[in-house]
Amino acid sequence: MIPKKKRGENGDSFWISATDMMAGILAVVLLLLMLLVLYIILSNHGEFTSDHHVEAVYDRATPDETDNDHDDDDDNDDYHRNENGGGGGGHTEPTQTETTVSSDDGEEHGRDKTAVFVTVVDADTGNTIKKAGTEFELYADKNGIGGLQTLHTYYPQKIEYKQYETTSQGTFYLPEKITRGWYSLHNIVPPEGYYIDENTDFEIDDYWDWPEPYMVEVQMKPIKSVIRVQVNDGETTGPVENVVYNVIASEDIVTVDGTVRFKKDEIVDEITTNEKGYAESKELYIGNYTIKQIKAPEYYALNRDNYSATIYNEMEKNTGIVSVTCNKTKFILNLTDERTEQPIEGVVYSMEGRDDLTTDENGEFEVIDLEKEVKYTLTVSSLPEGYIKKDTEIVFTVDNSGLIDNSAAYVCYDTAYMICLSVRIEDLVFGRGASGKDMILVDEDGNTVDEWTSGDDGHIISGLKQGVYFVRKPNSEENLASVDLKDTAKLQNVTVKQWDTIDLFAILIGAGIVALAVIAVGILRRKKAGKKRERES
Repeated sequence: MIPKKKRGENGDSFWISATDMMAGILAVVLLLLMLLVLYIILSNHGEFTSDHHVEAVYDRATPDETDNDHDDDDDNDDYHRNENGGGGGGHTEPTQTETTVSSDDGEEHGRDKTAVFVTVVDADTGNTIKKAGTEFELYADKNGIGGLQTLHTYYPQKIEYKQYETTSQGTFYLPEKITRGWYSLHNIVPPEGYYIDENTDFEIDDYWDWPEPYMVEVQMKPIKSVIRVQVNDGETTGPVENVVYNVIASEDIVTVDGTVRFKKDEIVDEITTNEKGYAESKELYIGNYTIKQIKAPEYYALNRDNYSATIYNEMEKNTGIVSVTCNKTKFILNLTDERTEQPIEGVVYSMEGRDDLTTDENGEFEVIDLEKEVKYTLTVSSLPEGYIKKDTEIVFTVDNSGLIDNSAAYVCYDTAYMICLSVRIEDLVFGRGASGKDMILVDEDGNTVDEWTSGDDGHIISGLKQGVYFVRKPNSEENLASVDLKDTAKLQNVTVKQWDTIDLFAILIGAGIVALAVIAVGILRRKKAGKKRERES
C-alpha cells in the first residue's frame, strides 16, 4: 500500500530553494559591479575637458617611497622643486637608467606615471646649452596635435604650470609625473643664437621615477646665415665675374653651447663671383668676418682693401649685401716740364700691340687691359718742338696679382725739358732793369734766334740748342754779351750792362751837386780869410 502525499508539500520546498539561488546570484552581480567601478576609478588618471585641455593631477613617487606608499600627502611632497621656478628641476643631472616594472604590477601599485627630465642641447655638437630662460609648452600626442597640458605643484600651495623654463644649466623637470603615451614639447622662447625648435616628440611606454627620470633631449639648431657679396667695376659699375675671395673669421666664433666653431683669422670659406658679380658664402655662425680678395680676373688688379661682414642674431639683419669694387690694372703716365712743372701736351709714345698713346692737356694718358706677368715698354716717338728727353723708354711689369709695383693704378711721373736762356738788360750805374731796349739773340752762324724789347725783368728764350749765343742790338755786329749754353733743364742767365737816359741824368745831377759844393766851399774859405786879415790889421 502506497501512502499519499500531503497537498502543497512539494510546492513549498521548490520556492524556498529558488529564492535562495536568486539572492546568491544577485549578490555576485553586485560584487562584480563594485569591482568594475573600483577598477574604473583606479584606472582614471585625469579629468579631460571638452576642448581637449588636460589637467593632469597625478600621484608622485618619491625617491624613498615603497610600493605600498601612495597617499596624497606623500604625492605632494615628492616634487624636486627648482629654486628659480620655471617648471621645476633637479640640482643634479640624472642618468638614463630604465626601471623595469611589469604593466600588471605597475597598474596594481599606481606606478603607471613617469617623471620627466628635459635637457636642451646644440643639434650640431650635442653639448648642453647652459642658458636659463628657454621656454616650452607641453602638448599631448605627436606634433602637438593633442591639447595643451597643464601640470601642478601642490606644496606649500597649488601652482599651475603651462610653460616650462630651463635653469642656468639648460635643463628642467616637468613639475609632476605624466602618464604613458606620446607627448610633444613645443619651444616658444629659444636660447640666444638659436632658432625656435620644431616640436620634440617623445613616447613614455614604461615607468621612470624621480631619481632616474625619463630623459628628453631637445636639439636646438644654432642660427646660421650666409654672407652676400656684390662686385662691380670701379669705373663702369658693371658686374665683375670670377673674382675670388676668402671669408675669414675676425674673432673666435663661439656658439652659446661653448663650442669654438672658428678660430680668429681662420679661413672659413672661399667664394667666387658669377656672371652677375654676385657670390655668397656657406652658412656661417653668428659673429664678425672679413672678406679678403685673393684672386682677380683677367685685366683686373687685386683689391687689397678688406671688407667687414657680420652674421647677426636677428635674422632680418642678415639680408644685406656687402658691395665691393674691383678695378682694372692701369698704367698712367704723367709728363711735365722739368723746370716749370707744367704739363706737356702732345708727347707721343709707342707700345707694341697698341695704338700710339699721346699725352693730353694734362700731360697724361692711361693704359688698361694689361695682361698679368708681362713686361711692357713705352717708347717716345714724338716730342713737341724744342723739348728734349734723354730717357726715351719706360719699362714696367704687371705681376700675377695684376699690380704694377704693388699698385692697381700705377702713376709714372716723367719729365722733359728745354734749354732755356734768360737775358737781363741792366743800367750801367744802378743795376736796375733797363726797359725799352731792343735786343736780338744770334747763334754762332749769325742767325737771329730771337728778338725782343727789354723790360724790368729778364727775357726768357726757350727751345734753344746747346752751343754759343750772342746778345746784340738790332742791325749791329757788336756783341753786347755771349753765353755758352749747356744741355740742362736749369735756366741759364746772362746780363747785359747798358747806358740809360736815367744814368746820364743822374750823372749830370751828381756833377752839378759836386760843382755847387766846391763853389760853396771856396766862398766860405774866402770869407774866413777876409775876416782873418781884418783882425790882424
